[in-house]
Amino acid sequence: METVNQDTEIKRIKLAELRFRLASLIKFAIRSKSLSFNTETSWVYGEQTAYQKELALTRDQSELAAHLLFHSSTHELASVLKESMVKVCMDGKGQIKDIFDSKRELIERALRISNIIRTAYSDNSGNPVWKIPKDKRNTDKIVLENIISLDLNALNGKPVLSEHYGGPLALFRLSRFVRKNLLGDNAKQETLLEEFKGMLT
Repeated sequence: METVNQDTEIKRIKLAELRFRLASLIKFAIRSKSLSFNTETSWVYGEQTAYQKELALTRDQSELAAHLLFHSSTHELASVLKESMVKVCMDGKGQIKDIFDSKRELIERALRISNIIRTAYSDNSGNPVWKIPKDKRNTDKIVLENIISLDLNALNGKPVLSEHYGGPLALFRLSRFVRKNLLGDNAKQETLLEEFKGMLT
């Protein structure tokens, strides 16, 4: 059986959070008209050049691109949360490990919510649709403390709106809760930045 490195899974969640935060900031900045991609700059790299007319985005194009970027980062974050919890918290038989017994109910709810969101985005992250299993469509709302909730009633087949689970910040708060309260992350964000600073060229 593969040995799971808990620190590696925590790092994966942190990186997915970074991309989600960036996508969120870009989306909100474009909506508030504080950011524009109608650049007058050409980009030269080696023997290749991309000119302003190739790079610049109209406002409509910027809003669409930001929308798609936000959706893909939502899909990634939900996927990473689900995968990391399964790897760290579950045994080879698909049961929650005994060492997490005190957090069993929280893990089960976090897993269900992240998996349902991930599944909704799996076929088309740009235009996600809820896919609720038949035996779960009339169940009560899944609530994880005051962080995130998802009411499965009458959602199946409908386009996904972040408002269905409390808005985009709810998924971000879920990620931080999983990382810190369930997986035990207590490292500072600066540690991650130090490790990856060689990539920032």
